Amino acid sequence: MMLKNLIYLLIATLPINACSFNPYAISVNENVLYSPSGNIIEEVVEDPGLQACINSYLNNNPDSTLDSISQLSCTEAGITSLIGLNNVPNLNLLDVSNNNIIDLSPVIYLGNLRVLRIANNSIRNINTLSNLSLLNFIDLSGNSSISCRQLDQLESSLGSSLRRPLSCD
Repeated sequence: MMLKNLIYLLIATLPINACSFNPYAISVNENVLYSPSGNIIEEVVEDPGLQACINSYLNNNPDSTLDSISQLSCTEAGITSLIGLNNVPNLNLLDVSNNNIIDLSPVIYLGNLRVLRIANNSIRNINTLSNLSLLNFIDLSGNSSISCRQLDQLESSLGSSLRRPLSCD
């Protein structure tokens, strides 16, 4: 009887606890409990929102593997970290706009990256981006904590392919 009551309590509180800013999955204590198709892929990245986005892509494209993903759009997914993104090595387009990402350093391992959309995050340092030789478009709008000097240096190599924030430090 006690187990039955515990199950009822869990079911009754799940909708309250499951509320999340992540449209791709339901998480409790940052652990993905539900992914849209019901399948949870082996964890390859640190951030639950990014993991749920990758899971969603793989579930919607059943013939795909991590190595075959070339474009990934994870906007408004509650992502705070890109750590582990090196496990998706062939990305040439990454859109992680409207999240809360601070550190761009994990993208250094994405040697095929050509397009990076990271608008409206909390980026402060963009030095890593100068090491990505194939990168030809970057959207940094809405990231006003980046130093003006770093933006000027990046703009000198990208020209009009850089979408700058309206203000900088």
